[in-house]
Amino acid sequence: MDNLRFAVVGYQGRMGKLVQQVLKERGEEVSGLIDKVEWQDPDLVDDILRRTDVAICFTDPSVGFETTKKILQEGVNAVVGTTKFYNGSDGKLNQAMIDQLAEVAEINGSSLLYASNFSTGVNLWFKQLAESAPIMAKLGYRPMIFEAHHGGKKDSPSGSAVTAAKKILPAYPGMELYLEQDKPIRTILEDPTILMLDAPLGLSGGDESNQVRDFIARAGENRIPIVGIRTSGDKPVGTHYALFVKGTDVHAFGTIVQDRAIFAREGITHAYWLAEQPKGRIYTMEERLKQ
Repeated sequence: MDNLRFAVVGYQGRMGKLVQQVLKERGEEVSGLIDKVEWQDPDLVDDILRRTDVAICFTDPSVGFETTKKILQEGVNAVVGTTKFYNGSDGKLNQAMIDQLAEVAEINGSSLLYASNFSTGVNLWFKQLAESAPIMAKLGYRPMIFEAHHGGKKDSPSGSAVTAAKKILPAYPGMELYLEQDKPIRTILEDPTILMLDAPLGLSGGDESNQVRDFIARAGENRIPIVGIRTSGDKPVGTHYALFVKGTDVHAFGTIVQDRAIFAREGITHAYWLAEQPKGRIYTMEERLKQ
């Protein structure tokens, strides 16, 4: 298909800048950049959106809903990587909010793809968890989710970690998710993988390991703990593990992203896919991976 015209929404953030960079490298047409300053000028925003086919959004969660709604109202497709605004404090999907966006999309002939993670590999990991969890539950394994990111990541736990827990949850009826919003465990480790894998079993000593074990203990037996870890540096980009624990037996299902540019590249690829789908709908990555 012909090249799309892109708007970058939330361009002053880490991911927005990266999307802008990748679009430039690919020679894509950028109709405009929209962030806090631009939103204060409605005429400017309207002008940009009139010249836009798809907006790639990494906005602040506090304005995620209104921003997405505005884009869809203008008949522009939206590929949204912001997660927190449509999830409640318990990690559950705000279905009423999604339904509102679906209605706006249908009325205006626009489409939305939203995802906690644009990486195809991470989404295949979600699929793996959904398929494996019933087996692990039947065998008596307890699930827990760990994610580690660089210290600059604002939200904790990550949207990807919450999505992973939701994939597991149906296999464990009666359980809930346990997450402490925006209270990650801080570590000086550049690669906290060992901490994530060993701490639940008490194999690692030190204050950081004790914090992880205390977190899991607070979750109790009827909640799935989602542990967020933040390092003091710029690494890792994104490390996620789902652990299934039974005594000293641990099965770990993991995914590691080493270059955040993949989120920008695949977000652009998803935008082209979305443009070829029937208009007036909301799409998920599950549907995307079936194509």
